[in-house]
Amino acid sequence: MACSKVAWDGYLSVAHLSQGVLYLVLAVLPNFKNALIPVTLTVPTGRPGLNTTSYEVEQLFYGNPVAVVSTFFFITAIFHAIRFMLGKTVVEWELLKNRMGKVMTDGDEEGDSLKQPSLSEKEKDAIAKVDRQIETQRGWRWFEYSLSSTLMMFVIALVSGITDLYAIGAIGLANLGMILLGASGDKVEHYPGKMRAFWYGCVVGLLAWTIVFAQVIILGVRAGGAQIPFVLSISTTLFVLFWSFSVSEYVYIQSFLNQNPFLAVLRRERVEFAYQVLSAVAKTTLGALCAASMLTLA
Repeated sequence: MACSKVAWDGYLSVAHLSQGVLYLVLAVLPNFKNALIPVTLTVPTGRPGLNTTSYEVEQLFYGNPVAVVSTFFFITAIFHAIRFMLGKTVVEWELLKNRMGKVMTDGDEEGDSLKQPSLSEKEKDAIAKVDRQIETQRGWRWFEYSLSSTLMMFVIALVSGITDLYAIGAIGLANLGMILLGASGDKVEHYPGKMRAFWYGCVVGLLAWTIVFAQVIILGVRAGGAQIPFVLSISTTLFVLFWSFSVSEYVYIQSFLNQNPFLAVLRRERVEFAYQVLSAVAKTTLGALCAASMLTLA
C-alpha cells in the first residue's frame, strides 16, 4: 500500500538513526578506536620527472572507517525524515490502484482494459500528483546519495587498502559524477537523453570500482594471496549491492516508454520503494563488513 510506502521513510529514518548511534558508540570502543587507517600523501622531494627524484609518503591523519559509517547513517536518517515529511498518501491514487488491481486479476498488465483505461478527472489528477511527489522525493534521494554513497566509497577504499589522498579523492569524484549523471537523467524529458546519461553514469561509476579492485588484486599478490579472499569478498559483495541500483534505475527509465499513465506511475512508485530497500540493505551490509574488517586490525 502507498500508505506503508510513505511511512517506510519514517521507519528507515529511525532505523538509520539507531544504526548511526550504534556505530558511533563502536567507534569509541578500544577495539575500534585503535583500528585506524592512515591517510597518506605521496610528494616528490625534487623536480618531477628526473631520475634522481625520490618520493616521500607523508601521513596526513588517521581515519576511523567505523566513525565514517556512523556519519553516513546519520546523513541517511536526516534525508529519510525529510522525505517522510514531504510524502503524503493520495487517497484517489489508492482507490485507483484497488480498482485497477481488480482488473489485473482478470487478465494481465497488457490487457486491453489497461491499455486504454477509463479514468475520471480526479484519477488523472491523482496520477499526476503522485508522479510529482515521486519526482520530488527522487530529487532528495539523489542529494542524499551524493553525500552518503561518496562516504561509503571512501570507506570501501580505506578498507581495500587505498590510503593515498589523491586516489581516495579520485574515487569520490568519480562516484559523485555517477550520481550527478543519474540525477540529470531524471530531469531530461527526451527518452534517448535519459539513456545516454544512464550509460555515461555507469561508465564513470565503473572507473571508481576499477581502482578499488586493482588495489585488492595488488594487495593480494604482494601478501602472497593471504589477504585477498577476505578483502575481495567484501569488495565483491558491495560491488553487487551498489550496482543493483543501476538495474532499478534502468527499470525506472523504461517506465517512461509505457503509454499507460497509470502503469507508468505505478512502476515508478514500485521502483522508488525498491530503491529504499536496496539502500537500507547496502548501507547495513557495508557497516557490518567494515566493522568486521576493522576488528582484524585492532
